[in-house]
Amino acid sequence: MECYTSPLRDLIGLDAPLENRKFVVFQADAGGWNNIRMALEVVILFAQVTGRILVLPPNAVLYLLHLNKNWGDNKSSMEDYFDFDKLRAARGLQTMPMNAFLATIARNNLLNIPLPNNDSELIRKPLWDYLHSACYERPWSPGKLYIGFNISSVVDGGITDRKVDQNSLIGDFKQTDPSRMEAFALQKKRELLPYDQDLHSHRAIYFPGSEPNRLLTHFYSMLFFATPLEERRAKRYMRDRLRYHDQIFCTSSEIIEKLLKLQGLLLTHVQSVTKSNSASQSKSSGDGGKKEGIQDTEGEENENYSYNSESEGSAGTVGVEPVSGAYQVDPNVAAKILDVVEYPLMHTEQQDAYTQSEGEDVRSGRVLPTYVAFHIRRGDFQQKHTRLEAADIVRLTNHLVPDRHTKVAYISTDEGNRTFFEPFMKEYGAVYFLADLKNGTNVDEINQNYVGMIEQVVCANADVFIGTPLSTFTAYITRIRGFMNRTITHVPQLATRTSLRSGNHILGTNAITSKSTPTHSVRVPAAVTDRSGLYNRTYYFMTHHMYMLHTKPHVHFPLWIRDFVDAFEDIDDDSEASYTNNI
Repeated sequence: MECYTSPLRDLIGLDAPLENRKFVVFQADAGGWNNIRMALEVVILFAQVTGRILVLPPNAVLYLLHLNKNWGDNKSSMEDYFDFDKLRAARGLQTMPMNAFLATIARNNLLNIPLPNNDSELIRKPLWDYLHSACYERPWSPGKLYIGFNISSVVDGGITDRKVDQNSLIGDFKQTDPSRMEAFALQKKRELLPYDQDLHSHRAIYFPGSEPNRLLTHFYSMLFFATPLEERRAKRYMRDRLRYHDQIFCTSSEIIEKLLKLQGLLLTHVQSVTKSNSASQSKSSGDGGKKEGIQDTEGEENENYSYNSESEGSAGTVGVEPVSGAYQVDPNVAAKILDVVEYPLMHTEQQDAYTQSEGEDVRSGRVLPTYVAFHIRRGDFQQKHTRLEAADIVRLTNHLVPDRHTKVAYISTDEGNRTFFEPFMKEYGAVYFLADLKNGTNVDEINQNYVGMIEQVVCANADVFIGTPLSTFTAYITRIRGFMNRTITHVPQLATRTSLRSGNHILGTNAITSKSTPTHSVRVPAAVTDRSGLYNRTYYFMTHHMYMLHTKPHVHFPLWIRDFVDAFEDIDDDSEASYTNNI
């Protein structure tokens, strides 16, 4: 299907005369990688829709992306992580390095103020201070406004007639469905900032990456389109073109293949034990199944979460030693269960690959060798109330993985304490971290700043994923899972109500320090039983947030703490009849 191409591209882009060119200039966000990514997505789509040239900032050591031993190797650009060739292909995004922008545009006095000392190699604070004055900047305030476009995309070719009035290609919103605009305003809390003739008149539009003017929001919650068709084309462009480099996916694929092999080997072991000692195994499984899980409590996401800069790294920790009751095998000597596994894998493709390659002794159990993944964010994470003990996380999530004793769990975390994860070892058939799986791969040889991104892809391919609330690292994993399969269109009805106990406090909510054992009643969403598709098997480990992806799937405040189905839901369906105002 067609992706978005701006009719203004040839009139103001790289093919236009120098004096006609227009630009989007931005500073990388001051936060961690996934905050940088969110702001980058906004400016990429803004430039693509308006036909402007995106000016890429100079190489720099980004916040927390300094994992390479040689400090100089940590200086990076956006192109080091995303494959910009895909963005540029087929009349896509046009880009320019910052020094070229300064040398050709600023030196020729085409900006608001002259370039200091004609220095086209400005960096750091002198550069950002200059751009603040030399370009057009205003408060972007994602929580108070949204940017609207009425620029019809073109599919074949473009508009090359330089005499065309550019303003005639920029429409207003008089014919736009008012219910769509009302929905995007989020209960009248945001106002429309139209990309109109006045905004288009500026040669360079600047988006800073520091307070108080950060773009801490998603492209699909910030950028509005006059028609559903243009909105979907723009979203397809972001889904299909903005991708991590192939090296990240290839390395992730090697880790995924190991996990699938280990899951298959674990199932072989479990079924072998079952056949030889069914009574003993049945009793063991039954005992484990008696441990109560704590399910979701009602509640809304708090709009007042404190936030400055979140670390987005999540390198694997060293492996946890096996404890009694866990079947932990060395992944480097594991028996060959699958021949070839390639990314991306859909659930049905995993099933096909598995059933076609394995013997009856494993298939007879009718259980797919698919692993469970957790992202457990601790470290310097500012949302301290999410730092639950491992035993609490396990109890909260046991009901989400009822067959956990036969499952391999992969944990992406910044927690370096081996003993912290012992409760997982007691509940899951085997537990692995990236450090356990990297032998035989190129994990140690590649850019070490890729490690967190590799883990995102590994987690996204899990059969069940359980993440950390309020983490943008987890949020991107949930979006990737949404890209990999469509989700439910409507909010599920809440089903049964269950009473649960939780020791000396209600886990996942505010702690209660009393000697009594409280009982609280929770409503379990239908999504718990509707587990078709990766997205319906995607959760958070705290009760307040556990089912929010299913019960509150569409964009709402606060905008930064998670992703929403609006990024991918129905974006391949161009029929007007399929569009609903769900935001």
